Amino acid sequence: MVFVATPLFAQSPQLDGCQVFPPDNIWNTPVDDLPVDSNSDSYIATIGETAFVHPDFGTMWEGAPIGIPWISVPGNQTLIPVTFL
Repeated sequence: MVFVATPLFAQSPQLDGCQVFPPDNIWNTPVDDLPVDSNSDSYIATIGETAFVHPDFGTMWEGAPIGIPWISVPGNQTLIPVTFL
């Protein structure tokens, strides 16, 4: 099966004025009309039918920040080299 990215939005989503993905990126593809995967029931059984999704986009829990922190900086921010170990 081959998927072709079809823009969901007239304009690619932005975060603080920064384009998140190009309009033709696969992450912008609508999936609501795609066929259900033949292993869907198995996926759900493995995860658990009553399990909840836990996105870690950063929020507060019991007065402390949790999740994946991020910060937006201006486009003219001085760039520095970053190394992930």
